[in-house]
Amino acid sequence: MRILLALDFSSLTDALVAQVETIAGGASPGGQSVEVFVLHVAAPDPDFVGYEAGPQSVRDQRAAELRDEHRELEAIAERLAAHPRIQAHPRLISGATAETLCAQAEEHSADWIVMGSRGIGAVQELFLGSTSKEVLQNSPCPVLIVPAHLASR
Repeated sequence: MRILLALDFSSLTDALVAQVETIAGGASPGGQSVEVFVLHVAAPDPDFVGYEAGPQSVRDQRAAELRDEHRELEAIAERLAAHPRIQAHPRLISGATAETLCAQAEEHSADWIVMGSRGIGAVQELFLGSTSKEVLQNSPCPVLIVPAHLASR
């Protein structure tokens, strides 16, 4: 089984990781391994989308943020890999979030996407859209959405 675990480093991260551990524990009879692609989609670089990149200090700050995000992904992948049936692979990719998640799910032949829902209000969703809704509509595989209220558990 292959799972794409989509993370945004929100308060839901622990709940999402726990959900993947639960799936791996119950869905791998006979000791089969579960491959987990731990993915964070970073905002695209400004110069990539046609904007001026800004002064060197801004670029240095952006590079530091990406390094920190990658370190966090690696730590989560290591945590998952401690599970005897999980092989975890951290991935940090820049792009449009929903589109990138769906493309990565297809590229890695994911059986599931596990992601969180921020629980934005109806007005925000009207103007900004919902990443989870867009992924649900365009995903090449089933999507498990963990609601925001589970972050406190």
